[in-house]
Amino acid sequence: ESLGGLKAKRFLPSLKLIRKEISAGKLASDKNLSVDLHSNLDLIITRLEPEVTPKKFASLLLSFAEICTRHGESDLASSIYTRVLAIAHKNQLQKNFLGRTLFGQSVISSNQAKFKDSVSLLRKEKQHFYEENDKNGLAECYNNLGTIEAEKGNSKNALNYLQSAMENLAGR
Repeated sequence: ESLGGLKAKRFLPSLKLIRKEISAGKLASDKNLSVDLHSNLDLIITRLEPEVTPKKFASLLLSFAEICTRHGESDLASSIYTRVLAIAHKNQLQKNFLGRTLFGQSVISSNQAKFKDSVSLLRKEKQHFYEENDKNGLAECYNNLGTIEAEKGNSKNALNYLQSAMENLAGR
């Protein structure tokens, strides 16, 4: 198995536990498994950082954060996103990672019904993707803004955002 271009033999026990927890869907529901996830993920992160380039490391962290977000581990995901931003800033990689990190943080805020925070992050993200001419990124932003507006009961605003998302996808 390869992990970011490295042989992952020494990480296999930790990776297997993480996969087991993810496939069992028990990340947030079982405190002991969740603690094991945190400690094993921390072990992998600590051991990998000195062995890969900052860009590969930040990319791996983003993947971990996205997995944690999907499975309800919002606090862990948020701390990983913060670490990605620090690595990106230190190594001048903001262009590569700012959009996905802001997106992940906005998803966490939205999942916690912190719509004001989520909208603020999505607007920053939208500006970033606009400057990068990233149509897919813009479509994701507009889609999430539309979803938030729909959840708040603002169907007209929701429809406008969702139409903007479709227009960006069509204009790729």
